[in-house]
Amino acid sequence: AVAPQMKMWSPPRSYAVIRATGAAIVALSFAEPVEAALRGRLAIIAPTSLPQQRAKLDVGFGDFERNLTVEVMAAIHSNLTGTAWNEELRGQVAEDFNTSLHQALQKSLKPLKLSIAQTWMVFHNDDEKAAYVSQLRSSFEPVMQRAKDNVISHLGIGLRHASGLRLSSSTTATAQQLVQHAEQSLMSGLLEEHCYDEHVTKEVNSSSPAKTAKFCIPDVITSFAKRLNDTQGLVSMTMRFETRALS
Repeated sequence: AVAPQMKMWSPPRSYAVIRATGAAIVALSFAEPVEAALRGRLAIIAPTSLPQQRAKLDVGFGDFERNLTVEVMAAIHSNLTGTAWNEELRGQVAEDFNTSLHQALQKSLKPLKLSIAQTWMVFHNDDEKAAYVSQLRSSFEPVMQRAKDNVISHLGIGLRHASGLRLSSSTTATAQQLVQHAEQSLMSGLLEEHCYDEHVTKEVNSSSPAKTAKFCIPDVITSFAKRLNDTQGLVSMTMRFETRALS
């Protein structure tokens, strides 16, 4: 008699799919990190070898300008009133004025930022650099607060004048004139130097006429930059002396 042939068991198709999927997962779990590491997309770093955070050169200029911009926008939208004004015109004045303010800050603070960066580079290590940045931030804070208060105060004066502007019609041309007059009024009080004639008393028994001298008051942003520069000079010299980084 012929022995019955044993029927070989063949796994169902679903099993093959499971095995193939599992193999692919295993392969990916090993191959992908290697491939990614070779391509520079994955860095496998031991916890003990994590790099320390580098010292950052941030003394508060960005925060100052952002906060100032918010307050300027709020002041213009709240205080530029009058029958000739609407939200669209106020928004245009606010946007244009903030652009001019940003440009004035960039121009006035550029030499100071360069000086700070050059001083920051002479310190020997990150701890000294971090201490320098921290000292500058704390020393600049009251100067920045005072400057912000001065800007808002001068802005308020300009806004009261701009609110009284009147035009005869509501055409596009005259609306643009209204915006330009308001912007000029605001910028004049904040971003322009003001000079006055000062009469000098003539000498006794002198036949020559009294001389006239010009006395100028720098604009708010220029004065702000000067105070920051004086503060930075003092902090930098003190810390360079303490850390022996005078060379």
